Amino acid sequence: MIPAPALWLGLAGLIPFYAPVIWRLVAEGPDVNRAEIAFTLYAAVILSFLGGARWGREVVLSMAVPRARELTLAILPSLGAWLAAAAHLGGYKQIAWAGLILAFALVFFWDWRGAKDGTWPEWYGRLRLMLSFGAVFSATVMIVLNV
Repeated sequence: MIPAPALWLGLAGLIPFYAPVIWRLVAEGPDVNRAEIAFTLYAAVILSFLGGARWGREVVLSMAVPRARELTLAILPSLGAWLAAAAHLGGYKQIAWAGLILAFALVFFWDWRGAKDGTWPEWYGRLRLMLSFGAVFSATVMIVLNV
């Protein structure tokens, strides 16, 4: 069972994924761009958060000498988030959203595997499934809205 605080806070964290989608549906003029940027920036923040969770776990488990490989892998979601934000601001918003979809999927599979091998608690894999699906679906909607 997913602990209630993790479940409710995780689900609440989906609200900023869907608020810009709804805003985008009703927006006109410059507000369309504002909604899209708000979406991309929140998704980038969450990807960075997921990488930070990995970094923090490694530091706590290996207080004396954290493993360089694990710390290096932990920064990849943040770098992907930065690339997505830069792509969007550079005028390539659909590429940014496709990149976010890929990044969320990769981090999900990494966390899912970790929940299966004992790196993370078992419930974390189920929570990440729900939240990753929510993030990926919202980015997919943004792409469809811009076709």
